[in-house]
Amino acid sequence: MVRIERVRLSTAHPFGLFRAWTWVHTPVSMLVYPHPHGALPMPVDNARAAGARSHTKAGADEWVGLRPFRDGDSPRQVDWKAYAREAPLLVKEYVQGASELRMFEFAQLAQLDLEARLSQLARWVVDAEVHGERYGLILPGVRIAADRGPEHRHRCLAALALFGLEGVLP
Repeated sequence: MVRIERVRLSTAHPFGLFRAWTWVHTPVSMLVYPHPHGALPMPVDNARAAGARSHTKAGADEWVGLRPFRDGDSPRQVDWKAYAREAPLLVKEYVQGASELRMFEFAQLAQLDLEARLSQLARWVVDAEVHGERYGLILPGVRIAADRGPEHRHRCLAALALFGLEGVLP
């Protein structure tokens, strides 16, 4: 957790003839995620080995959410109903129903130091989210069930950012 008590704003516009500055006092707190870094491969599917299989049929596509329209997107994937309600042009995203289910455990990385563990776990979380996989996180004292999506990614990365801080809950 990083706290910013004051910020100096300054300008030398136009052409550096004059310099104006001020201090802005705003107590801002922000959460800094660990840097996603590491070269270890993602762990194998230990959740399926325990018998927790995905409930979707193999080959069935599962709706993930909406994203902004980009050039080259198929018009068939555009959410025309939302566009008719004056929403911006959005595209429906789907992933393969047989996506992986992964559980990332802090204890699996015992050979690494604390910062390297957190960085490696952050790398796995980011990679699993990019690939549309369901993933969960197990830290000492914290267990986040498997899911996917931006809110879930934030929950996992926030838990990694707050790991080891006393009295702060993710």
